[in-house]
Amino acid sequence: EKKSAEKPGKETPKKRSGKKGTKINGQVPSEIPMPSGSDGAPSMDKVSLYIDILSKAQTDSDEGAVRIVRHLFALSEHKNDCCDSNRRALVHENSNKLLPVLLQFLQICDSGSQEQYLCLLVLNNLSIPDENKRMISLDCGGVHVLSRILCENPSCHLVAIILVNLTFADNDVRKELIRQNSTNQLIGALTFALQVSMAPKEKAGLVNDVLPTQKGAFSPDLLLKSINDTASNSIFGYSMDPSNQLFPETARWSVCALKNLTRPPSDRAAIVAILDTSILPLILQVVTVKTLSSLHDAESFGDTVSHSTGTPMASHPEDTSASNNNSTLPPLVISLTESAEDSNAPCTWEANSIQDASLFLLLHLACCQEARGALLQSKAVHILCSIADYGIASGDALRNGGKGSLNHTSEEKLIQEFQCLKARMALSCLLGGEGHYGQPRAHISSSIIRSDDSAILILPDEARLMVELFANTLHQRSKNGPGGYSGTSFPPKIVLQAIRCLLVTISNQRTFMSSCGIKLTSLLVKALAKHCFTDDPSIDATAAEHACFSLYLLSNIGFLRPFLPEYYEEDDLVAKVLSSYLFLAKTTPPGRHAADQLLRRLPFMIFEGAITSQEGTVASDFEFDSKLLQEANDIIIQPRDVGTKPLEDIFDRPILRSRSSKQGEPEGRKVSEYPSALYAVQQLSYGSTIVRHNEPIDDILIANNIASSANGLGTASYNYTWTWKDQAKKEVQKPSAGFFTKDEPFSIFGFRCG
Repeated sequence: EKKSAEKPGKETPKKRSGKKGTKINGQVPSEIPMPSGSDGAPSMDKVSLYIDILSKAQTDSDEGAVRIVRHLFALSEHKNDCCDSNRRALVHENSNKLLPVLLQFLQICDSGSQEQYLCLLVLNNLSIPDENKRMISLDCGGVHVLSRILCENPSCHLVAIILVNLTFADNDVRKELIRQNSTNQLIGALTFALQVSMAPKEKAGLVNDVLPTQKGAFSPDLLLKSINDTASNSIFGYSMDPSNQLFPETARWSVCALKNLTRPPSDRAAIVAILDTSILPLILQVVTVKTLSSLHDAESFGDTVSHSTGTPMASHPEDTSASNNNSTLPPLVISLTESAEDSNAPCTWEANSIQDASLFLLLHLACCQEARGALLQSKAVHILCSIADYGIASGDALRNGGKGSLNHTSEEKLIQEFQCLKARMALSCLLGGEGHYGQPRAHISSSIIRSDDSAILILPDEARLMVELFANTLHQRSKNGPGGYSGTSFPPKIVLQAIRCLLVTISNQRTFMSSCGIKLTSLLVKALAKHCFTDDPSIDATAAEHACFSLYLLSNIGFLRPFLPEYYEEDDLVAKVLSSYLFLAKTTPPGRHAADQLLRRLPFMIFEGAITSQEGTVASDFEFDSKLLQEANDIIIQPRDVGTKPLEDIFDRPILRSRSSKQGEPEGRKVSEYPSALYAVQQLSYGSTIVRHNEPIDDILIANNIASSANGLGTASYNYTWTWKDQAKKEVQKPSAGFFTKDEPFSIFGFRCG
């Protein structure tokens, strides 16, 4: 049971009769005063009368108005059997007149009074239905009013809860809230409340001095600036101990609202506005694991992942710029004593905790190109790595030989797995989101991407959790229990983006295909079909590109092991989906290239096996429903040329690419190593700055030519010398950092190619 937090340094004008800690679902304390028998029973038939009485109130001491608010609460609270329909009717019937007078009465209530709290409880109930959110937040200016009340009385976390409800809205409502941010100043108010709420208790007097005294007559943005120093840190400082924070509940719900505002697909203006508040370092501090053990300095922390995967990355030359970028991070202390405990461990980050919400916020930021530079400058990679690798690199895990915690319960382990997965997704979008094959040219330092590729390598268990999340998200299904999430916690687009970014490494491609390959590829085909045949708004053109390009990357392995279940070969099902996607007007260039290459490869891919229902798996998730199947069966595939049949030599045989130095370059030969001729194609295929293609691209034809060239046959070599690694002569030099220039193309393996 949570007790009410008083405004620092001030007495509450009137005693509150209800308990704090109101849940987001509208459940309220039983002590809230209910209408007496003399008031008459609350009735929806009397709402027009309620509106008339409430509109005439001049002060919150008006007994008639207070009685009306009690009636409205009784009609809208969860104990009422008709609460759902009542909540909608109260907002939308009677010519939409109730909300304006309710908000008007709220503004005349004394701050912290019982009347204000009761009025907020009614608004909390009304803010739950999706149909009400636009009316309350935008049409009636509710967000503008509530943002000011939150700044006036940050101790009242119920205001923050209502804002969480209102920001958990459809994309159009959230975008409009951001467009009106200069007026409602919602982000400024939430950030101010967060910083004040996390101030240590000994700063209560100082905090009280800056709280506005005139109702609504202030700017939350200016208020925020008044408490920040030149480095944009709060002048009060922060306490990471909830028991020492002024208003910990307000702090966590404020972060939850910020998380909602950045939820993809979000208006990029929301990302920019949050970054402008300079609150990112505080958010990162909230999720910083205070680990008492580590085997590595901060700048090499990500390397621990590669040691645990069993699928080593290709080596690359040293890059001093990458190490300099992290040079300010202090080393972590090693301590393996049995009594040592890591603080702020991910296993304690339950749903809607401030850490859970902060990690979601960081994931949303990492998905957005505009935020990646700020995240990297704030050392987010190191902090996210410490979360993602916690199960294998924490002090407790190390004491157990890197096999996980000794002391955590099964519930805590499930929570930890979920939070670690979120951190890995954020890392994948941050480090694998640009500059790789099929992606726009990197806007962040390529040396940073290259040095931290190991941070996005995953283990088989993580791959399976990722596929489970994808299946649940695609079907809007919740996962219950510890480490669970709602069916709307992750938009499909963000999951697809994370998967594509994880697949930029060959190691992850192999991990996915060996642990849950046909499950993942089936879901990718199904997501693409939803985009083509149902115009599902959750799978837009960008999400569809992620799905198709992920299939394309995984298909390199589909020549030698099952690529899809037999189900998708029947009636040319996958070919119909790819053909439909290929010719959609909104298909992006990378997506169109991926679809074309997949169609060329299909005759040579392996379709094998079936997916059955078992623990954690619903077989129907991986097949088309009747509507999708009907749409697909109506597609007539136009005849097209079959792609080139692959040579056996293009698979799993490492190959070296070399070229003599150009005039003015250091003497020697530039050498790049690839796991196979098929992977060497990527530098010469879509988006290549090395080869200009006058004919349609056929990756397999290019790979065959590369293999034939290495075999000494007179085929196209694309101005390079190709040599099988197992036949390489001693004079072929190894790659050297001195051979590379900053502006040369970047390969998926971490090498620059010349």
